[in-house]
Amino acid sequence: MAIVGIGYWAYHDQNLILRQQEQANLAVIADSKVKQVADWLNERRHNAEVIACDPFFALEVERWFAAGMPANETADRIRQRLMSLQQDYDYAAVALLDPLGQSRLSVGGLQVESPDRRLISQVLQNGEIKVSDLYRQEAGPEPNIALDILAPLGRGGKGNPPVIGAVYFRIDPYRYLFPLIQGWPTPSRSAETLLVRRDDDHILYLNELRHRKETALRLRLPVSEERLPAAMAARKQEGVLEGLDYRQIPVLAAIRAVPATPWFMIAKIDRDEAYAPLRAIALLAVALVSLLIMAAGAGVGLWWRQQRAGWVADYYRAELERQALARRFDYLTRYANDIVLLTDDQGRLVEANDRAVATYGHSREELLRLNIQDLWMPETQGRFTEQMQRQGQADGFLFETVQRRKDGSRFPVEASCRLIDLEGKRYWQSIIRDISERKQVEEERRQSERWLTLFFDLPFIGMAITSATTKRWVRVNDRLCEIFGYAREELLRLTWAEITHPDDLAKDVAEFERVLRGDSEGYEMDKRFIRSDGQVIYATIDVKCIHRPDGAVDYFVATVQDITARKQAEASLQESERRYQALAHGSPVGMFKTDAHGDYVYVNERWCEITGLTANQAFGQGWVRAIDPADRERLFDVWYQAAEEQKPFQAEYRIRRADGAIIWVIGQVAAERDAHGEIVGYVGTTTDINKLKQTEQDLRLAREQLELRIAERTDLLRRVVTAQEEERRRVARELHDQMGQHLAALQLVLKSLEDKYADDPAASPRLTRMRAIAEEIDTEVDRLALELRPAALDDLGLEAVVLQHVSEWSERSGVPVDFHCHGFRHRRLPADIEIVLYRVVQEALTNVLKHAGATQVSLILEHRGDSVHMIIEDDGSGFDPQALERTGANKRRLGLLGMQERIELIGGAYEIESTAGTGTTIFLRVPLVEAAVEAGAHE
Repeated sequence: MAIVGIGYWAYHDQNLILRQQEQANLAVIADSKVKQVADWLNERRHNAEVIACDPFFALEVERWFAAGMPANETADRIRQRLMSLQQDYDYAAVALLDPLGQSRLSVGGLQVESPDRRLISQVLQNGEIKVSDLYRQEAGPEPNIALDILAPLGRGGKGNPPVIGAVYFRIDPYRYLFPLIQGWPTPSRSAETLLVRRDDDHILYLNELRHRKETALRLRLPVSEERLPAAMAARKQEGVLEGLDYRQIPVLAAIRAVPATPWFMIAKIDRDEAYAPLRAIALLAVALVSLLIMAAGAGVGLWWRQQRAGWVADYYRAELERQALARRFDYLTRYANDIVLLTDDQGRLVEANDRAVATYGHSREELLRLNIQDLWMPETQGRFTEQMQRQGQADGFLFETVQRRKDGSRFPVEASCRLIDLEGKRYWQSIIRDISERKQVEEERRQSERWLTLFFDLPFIGMAITSATTKRWVRVNDRLCEIFGYAREELLRLTWAEITHPDDLAKDVAEFERVLRGDSEGYEMDKRFIRSDGQVIYATIDVKCIHRPDGAVDYFVATVQDITARKQAEASLQESERRYQALAHGSPVGMFKTDAHGDYVYVNERWCEITGLTANQAFGQGWVRAIDPADRERLFDVWYQAAEEQKPFQAEYRIRRADGAIIWVIGQVAAERDAHGEIVGYVGTTTDINKLKQTEQDLRLAREQLELRIAERTDLLRRVVTAQEEERRRVARELHDQMGQHLAALQLVLKSLEDKYADDPAASPRLTRMRAIAEEIDTEVDRLALELRPAALDDLGLEAVVLQHVSEWSERSGVPVDFHCHGFRHRRLPADIEIVLYRVVQEALTNVLKHAGATQVSLILEHRGDSVHMIIEDDGSGFDPQALERTGANKRRLGLLGMQERIELIGGAYEIESTAGTGTTIFLRVPLVEAAVEAGAHE
């Protein structure tokens, strides 16, 4: 019984160990598969990051979009880049999307479907790399399962659009992902690896199954299946579990989640196959029991368990790593057109492909003895080392540099470097492409573009490149923008048809379509355009087409010359000629033309009527007969002098008609010149001014009579004013001398009576009041005398009197006056001028008080050399002088008229400026010499 018990114990122990070992093996496989899938996804994301972070490619795409996406060299370069991405990274298809998500260039026949649209919108809005889930395509050849990666394109930087488009990568999982998942490290009749994800209340199998065909993205099982490993994964269970698979067969399964995805990795094997070694262990236990080698058996069993466990785990890991390395190096062979180098962290080359051997000129053995810096030019080695150190923790970097071959020759390259893990060690993987041909093409293109830009930006003619398909402007120069009146950005959004005049559009479109059909290589025409401001302009356009290699029209090059001025000149010339003929035919004046020698070649009917000659009689020098002999010599002298000085001719002279009548005419002649400024003839007019001469004579007599009357009236007015001033002076003197003395005596009498009856309560107040009234009368008499004729005017002069009057008026009216006087220091004006200016100040201030309602008055009196200037300005209500003139006489108008007459009497000028609501300004100017002369004449 003891021996049986020991045997059973040994069997039970080995059974437990075997189960644990199988579970550990499954865990190792599942972990390895998850790592391989995660690494593969990271590689794909890195590829997308490389293209997303390439500013040169983004800039070229942006310019191509802005140009209207023409089928040109830029499009070919972009397409070639997409093809390189497809071939180098084994994508099923690659497409370039515009900012609206529309596919503009593609390789591999990519069709963007509805699930992709949502992903595209997210990428274009957020500017982040997105990886889609595995999905089944609705169209396309079998197999029809795909996985997509979208990389946004952006130039970055402040002021630049964050996303200008995207590159769309489509992956066929049958090429690498599914074989990677389905591989098993050891031969097995039931083992397989599954990739699943949850889809609502079901589990969706993503890859093809080993034991059931056509199941990828089609087989769905409920999450509620308790013993289904895939359902357990959806319920967040992980580890090694036993259950029933999709065939309802008991299995041992290891469940793992794939990082950064909604996927779960399930590595499973049928339970019967997994536990088959238990039968061998049972036989071994029986043998051990029968030989009674318990101690040795126990030792052997322990050793066997440890060795087997370690050996199996190592075997599985080694096999998985071998397969991973095999796939990776197989993956590297896909880059046969590029140099592929593998270096350690010290830069030593550890692997190189055949392309590297052929390019550098070293043998494989020589290459593997070099450091990667030995392949760089000396001037670039430091920058490369610094960049590798700076990017050591990043996913990788893309750059351009210069390398050297074994013979020392240089060549430009584009290198993509990244860190990878192989067998637990970190290596730099460099994919290097010789871009010598591309650089040469770019330099030739830059040189061509420099010449094109130099020619294109000529400032005297408009130039444009237009699309053959959209009719949009692809490129325009500054002169074209100036001609059409649009900013460059606005013009590039328009088509030439949109700004063509409707009446010229059909003809232009017909010529355009003839070129597209191949009937012609271009066309030239005059047409009208509509500028941005609505103005219609004329232009001469010369259009030529540029062909693609297949012969189709790629784009159009057009020159546009503004001929609006020429058209307007032609129209003006035609209109002028028409009007000239009409004018000459019905003109009330005689018109004639001569050649350069003065011979008449044309006369109109009116000229014949004035002179009495026929046209044939006037031609040549016949017209000279019409000039009165008395004026002929004088007229010719004036004519020759005008011709010599190249000035227009004008003269009054007499015509002796054929009937003997003599009439006065005025002749006007101007030279007619050609484009070089040479005189080719003369044009002129002959106007009958006989009636005008008679009228002038009548007017001269009438003017003389009027001037005589004005002189008489002026003299009379001056005498009236003088008499008025003398009368004012007399009345003022009498008021001051006689009335003043009487009022002074009256005040003295009242003062004495006031003192005498100071104690009389009835009489004293009355006497005081009477004396106050007398004083007021005395003050008023003085004021009246001063206004009638201020005595200080004769004694002190104009400045003092005006200052006194202004001060008293301001105190009496409560309106401040800003008075300035200049140039009167120790200088007096003639008496007539002083009294007139004083009266004007009086009348102006009276008008301000009565009519203006002003709060401020400004008065400037200035003596300037031989004239006196006065400005009186208020901020009152103002008025309309013209309206006042139309209303007839009133108080204000009489006051203004009086001021004007006084000023004109002394030869001065008077001007008034006023508008309702803005105040009034009066300007006076009196010439002293003329005034003094007039004053002297009057005296």
